[in-house]
Amino acid sequence: MPELNIRLSQIDPKCGTQLRATIDDEAVMAYAEVGDALPCIDVFLVLEGEYYAIVDGYHRFFAHEQRFNGADKTICVNVVGEGTLEQAIILAASANETNGLRRTNNDKRTAVLRLIEIRPDASGRQIAQWARVSHTFVQNMMAQPDHQADDIDLEADVDAPAAADTEAPEASDQTEIEERIRQAKSEFKAVLSDLDELYARIEALAKSASGVYISLSMCRNEYTNLKGSLKNSAPTGICPKCEGAGCQHCAYTGWVSRYRASLLGNGGQR
Repeated sequence: MPELNIRLSQIDPKCGTQLRATIDDEAVMAYAEVGDALPCIDVFLVLEGEYYAIVDGYHRFFAHEQRFNGADKTICVNVVGEGTLEQAIILAASANETNGLRRTNNDKRTAVLRLIEIRPDASGRQIAQWARVSHTFVQNMMAQPDHQADDIDLEADVDAPAAADTEAPEASDQTEIEERIRQAKSEFKAVLSDLDELYARIEALAKSASGVYISLSMCRNEYTNLKGSLKNSAPTGICPKCEGAGCQHCAYTGWVSRYRASLLGNGGQR
């Protein structure tokens, strides 16, 4: 691996290779105190755009930014390859598996989600190999409805959502249950719309001079995960176990969420 000294401005920290769930601010501060003794950052030259993408060393990069206080100084890097951004992301997916700040399960999940996003055609075993996780870990994630959350259409099932009760309804009035579902779905749709608007504002801020230190890739991962979680919590239909009467499987609401429906086996549809 050729070792070079390049300027911070030649590295694009927002290109999408930051695959941790979060950046550890305490680690950044600790690395900043190490100074010039920090190991070189591993980077990949993205030919389209001619910039360097970080494949291993985001905490070190942010530590350099902190210690240089915004000045465009030179730092030591190892150039591990050149090619496309997709190739850089694949290399970044296994960063810190054997050294540095070890990955948490959330970090591994973020990496797997990103790989599924850029290579939806890849097998679970290939994703696992790239991310340096077990095949079972990937299989379990692929089985979750939220791994491709943006493909879910809230309007494709019954109608709109209902507010949740914690006590069992007195009667299995399906018209009443369906109205609750419609009400609850409309509430979920409103929140999701607000979330989309908020992310659009964050994206605009990140692209402005004021948002130069915002990690858009990290925000995008958090946005995608939150949106998927909300969509999978939305009502999908009448509970197939109690047919709307209320039971422990539907938390005595008479309806089930998308995720709960997938666990029960038949989608909760009638």
